[in-house]
Amino acid sequence: MEYSYAELKGKIKVGDRVRAINGKSNPCEKLISDGSNTQKITEVNDEYFRINGCLHRYHGHNHLEIVPKTMEHAAYGDIIVTKGGDKRKVLGRCDDVVFLSSSSDYGEADTCIYHWQELEDNWSFEEEEEVITQVVEVTADEALEELAKSRGVDVSTLRIKK
Repeated sequence: MEYSYAELKGKIKVGDRVRAINGKSNPCEKLISDGSNTQKITEVNDEYFRINGCLHRYHGHNHLEIVPKTMEHAAYGDIIVTKGGDKRKVLGRCDDVVFLSSSSDYGEADTCIYHWQELEDNWSFEEEEEVITQVVEVTADEALEELAKSRGVDVSTLRIKK
């Protein structure tokens, strides 16, 4: 999916792969302007992000595409799942070879080794659970009452510092 740099804030994370979009502005020296290569996001914070070490800020009229992760890019720590629900952890990579954990113990290595292409058809990445934050609205008086109750003091003795 295509994003402007401003839209990337909060959407990208370290390890994501991105590419330039042919015909759209992108100053990154690590990306080929026709979109024919991908690079990893190597750092993300509130002010900027890095593409393979190259610094970018969340403003301007530049665009990137976040590339869906494939088994070719499986990395240490990824959890992958078979269509039948069997989960394994990626314990390591050596070029095209992927080392997986056993299904019963993520710390124990499987006795088989896999070429990433062997995993492509029958495995997928475990979906990250979306954290839903519930907003609870309270008045200042209600908040003070709860604080007083939790501290075992009378609400009239509480004062808010500036």
